[in-house]
Amino acid sequence: MHWTLLLPGALVPAPVVPEIARSDRAPSLTRALRRATVREDEASALAGDLALQLAWGAREFGAIAPAVAGNDLQINASAPQAWRALGGSAKPAVAKTTNAEPWFCDPVHFALMRDHVVLHALDRDRITDAEADELVQAAADVALRHGATITRSGDQWFVLLPADWEISALPLASALGLAIQDRLPDGPAAPGWRKLLTSIQMRWHEHPVNVARSARGQLVVNGLWLHGGGEERPLPRSRFAAAVLRDPTLRGWAYGAGVRVAGDAAGLGPEVRAGGNVLEEWNDLFEPARAEHWGLWLERLAELDARFAARVDAAFAHGCSRIDVILCGEERVRCARIARADRWRAWRHHPMAAVLVDSAPPAASEAAGEAPPKAADAAG
Repeated sequence: MHWTLLLPGALVPAPVVPEIARSDRAPSLTRALRRATVREDEASALAGDLALQLAWGAREFGAIAPAVAGNDLQINASAPQAWRALGGSAKPAVAKTTNAEPWFCDPVHFALMRDHVVLHALDRDRITDAEADELVQAAADVALRHGATITRSGDQWFVLLPADWEISALPLASALGLAIQDRLPDGPAAPGWRKLLTSIQMRWHEHPVNVARSARGQLVVNGLWLHGGGEERPLPRSRFAAAVLRDPTLRGWAYGAGVRVAGDAAGLGPEVRAGGNVLEEWNDLFEPARAEHWGLWLERLAELDARFAARVDAAFAHGCSRIDVILCGEERVRCARIARADRWRAWRHHPMAAVLVDSAPPAASEAAGEAPPKAADAAG
């Protein structure tokens, strides 16, 4: 059995690497990465418009369609699989139509800048269940007039659109932290979605939930990000038995590949004890990296370090043979494989610049630590 930790936003541009490598914000993670076996991952070649953690996940879950010359990258729909796994019917009924297709419609914050709008997640200003109930009800009342239904299951929001609404849309992670003008849903029915979204935004503008959030200094909920619908194909059985995932697209693929998706690591006990492989996603670093807010990135890195140390100890205590840390940037994906014996291999000492840089590592550092003294190797 092994544990895989997916870290979006962990690789950083070369000019930033020296400052981050010198910082002592994450001693546990730094020590583990220095002594790990590090290799480049080819997921970036599959990315297209996908954020690289999604390209990696699409490959892992078999969600990328076979390449066809001249066509854009085709990825499997993720919302229908999540919809069914969370208790929805395969073909729900909605107003004005006998068939509908489930899409994700994640609540987000659209930040108005001087000449563009930037998409932000609400991970740090989480919506409570009570807030979600009120906002969903308000949005659902509006949606019915447009022949759609908005609902939620747990913390996942869905919109059920008429089946003849032809739309293409980017996953949420592929637009987070970026100007959205060129990333909005497209296709013949996209104007219908934009009209529905505008009506919901107007309904939410002075909603008591948002008035209260603004008074507390929290991001208001002023938009929905549509994604995850479209063509669905069966996915192969995954090598993972269970997963803890925040990203809705990854969640949907995991459901479709037969993975039990837990809300947090505490729910992984049965799978770990049974020797199943576990995937966990920590997206703390992703938005700060997208925004190039490196001070906040370092703060988040420090926060996850203690969590990382505890997870490593727990994984090895439960009999994990290895831990794979998948480091994603904007250009590259890198895998750091940590074995139980690596903590004793002081001779292996990768320069952190080579591990963290979001480009090809310097040639001189690629071989660092790969030729240990025989006595040290035997001691490990």
